[in-house]
Amino acid sequence: MANVFVCAGVAKNVLGRSFNVASGKGVTVREAFEMVAEKVGGVTGKNVEIKYSSWPNDADPIETRNFVADISGLYTAVVWRPEVSLEEGIDNMIRAFGSSK
Repeated sequence: MANVFVCAGVAKNVLGRSFNVASGKGVTVREAFEMVAEKVGGVTGKNVEIKYSSWPNDADPIETRNFVADISGLYTAVVWRPEVSLEEGIDNMIRAFGSSK
């Protein structure tokens, strides 16, 4: 992901603008947690338990909605596209944490 910051750092049309840095592919929070748990379990050989709970009754509906980050503005501004999938990013993160011990 560091390359997106380099691209934005040299682009002339990004000053003061906000962009989404994401894959542009939607996954639920549950799917992301399950992916991490499965991959960590595969590396450690341990079962990674995920505890699920319901949304609080007073949760704002915006907190429970689905969201897929729109990366078109970033692509237009700096001609950047994600080069690593979420799955690869999780693998890279697990390797990085494992090698820091």
